[in-house]
Amino acid sequence: MRAAGSRIGRLPREIRTRVNQWIADAVPAAEIVARLHREGRPDITAVNVENWRDSGYLDYLDQVERLNQIRLRSEASVEMVKAIVERGKVPITEANDILLASLISEALETFDVGMLREALAESPKRFFNLASAVTAQAAERVKREKLELEFDKFKEALESRRQKIEASLKEASRDGGLTPETLAKIQEELRLL
Repeated sequence: MRAAGSRIGRLPREIRTRVNQWIADAVPAAEIVARLHREGRPDITAVNVENWRDSGYLDYLDQVERLNQIRLRSEASVEMVKAIVERGKVPITEANDILLASLISEALETFDVGMLREALAESPKRFFNLASAVTAQAAERVKREKLELEFDKFKEALESRRQKIEASLKEASRDGGLTPETLAKIQEELRLL
């Protein structure tokens, strides 16, 4: 926080929150000082309030904006999960992908290159751990999609064979019984299932 060491920055959170709200409501600095004096904070001056308005209050606005963005992303994630469930797919894997994307987006939004350099200087292994996690997540998604595709193909092949068996049975009932050829076709199809 830019003004954590200022007089207002050292006040309890509840009081700082009220000061921030008063500033947001365009309450003049003199009135804020008077309110704080009535609350037993006689050491706060108009200069302190003005300094806070230019530093700590801006931090507060940044924090409010970040929280709003997180809330919006969370709501969007919930809506996406609901849509996934409505489509009839197993939601957990897609929900994980959505939440992971949301978290990465949030991290990139507040990304600080300087902090990254410090963290990597402290422990270069962190970068490789993160890269490995992202790569593993992508590889698992590809495996899952491949398995889903193979399963869909298997279901289509199974349905095709079922239809052939049904057609053979209809043919047999139309002809008045199972001929050795029809029975052989049914047995062959059953073997393939």
